[in-house]
Amino acid sequence: MSMKINLKKMDTLFLSIESILYIFILFMDLGKYQRVVAFISILICFIYVVLNFKKNNHDDKIMLLAFIATLSADYFLTLHSKQVLLGTFLFFLSQVFFFLRIHLSNRKIDDNIMIIYIITYFISLLCLYLFIGYIDLLLIVSLLYYVCLCLNMIFAWISNHKILLFAIGLTLYVCADFMVGLKSSGPYVTFQEGSIFDILIHLPINLIWVFYLPTQVLFALSTTHKNLKEHSYV
Repeated sequence: MSMKINLKKMDTLFLSIESILYIFILFMDLGKYQRVVAFISILICFIYVVLNFKKNNHDDKIMLLAFIATLSADYFLTLHSKQVLLGTFLFFLSQVFFFLRIHLSNRKIDDNIMIIYIITYFISLLCLYLFIGYIDLLLIVSLLYYVCLCLNMIFAWISNHKILLFAIGLTLYVCADFMVGLKSSGPYVTFQEGSIFDILIHLPINLIWVFYLPTQVLFALSTTHKNLKEHSYV
């Protein structure tokens, strides 16, 4: 009973702090401190996971590694806005850990699942090349990341070991990275002025963070609220 009460209090404190930071990120002009506040919001998610970490729980180990990769990526991309390729690779690494969380059952991954991911990636890479006419290393890594994210989202919903908060988080993650893709598409594609994509890019609110912070909060909460069945390997 004491552990449940403590977890409830921790959840309340965690969500209260993140809600305040969410408001600051979206609606306050913090100037040079905007990036710092955004990074702190992700750091707090990481701290929540660490505080609730159980060393004999394989799922907790996977999620801790995923958050280390995510926090490292945000250090480069959110806090300092540098090393874009390295940051993107670290985000891809976090998706690899999410892949393990979804598919690792009895410590073995179905070969057919791996084939689905590989074939989808190479088809997507070919389509991207045909669409824009060339490929660079950042595009290769970015596509690797986004394909893995999208497939993780699909399998998270249909998994026999579905964790609802995690599945919702991955869905919001797809939305966040769709906006990242739009805002980063300048060198590769031009959208017609007044089109839906152009409107989304120029909205006065940061749609990336509208989705991204709730994503990380849900991921953190999914480590303590596995509201359906636990993974068979835990």
